[in-house]
Amino acid sequence: MKKEKMKILLVDDEMSMLALIKRTLEKREFTVVTASSGEEALVEFKKGGFDLVLLDINMEGFNGIQTLKKMKEFNSGALVIMLTGAHDEKIAKKCFALGANNFLTKPFNEQQFDMALTMSKFLNKNVDK
Repeated sequence: MKKEKMKILLVDDEMSMLALIKRTLEKREFTVVTASSGEEALVEFKKGGFDLVLLDINMEGFNGIQTLKKMKEFNSGALVIMLTGAHDEKIAKKCFALGANNFLTKPFNEQQFDMALTMSKFLNKNVDK
């Protein structure tokens, strides 16, 4: 039986970072759909089928926090890992309150991604019980 590839929605308005992360994830055989704005991310997200959303916090216009809130209103069970250039405790608390599952500080390596993904899945599973 063939294992399904994980489908990831990657959202970042910084094109070089978007391309770098996408390449890294595709090398690991994930299916990656990209969006360069919060608005574009919501359009893709509503199409469904994503196992994970990697969502940048600091974006022009509709930022990551606003996007997270809308995503969770549409699908409260969505697995979302926030991406940030610099960790800010106040922003982290707000994101967790809105339903974010974890955080990754950019740039991140494969081991950090794997750990964040594993912890997010575990925590999401236990919250549902």
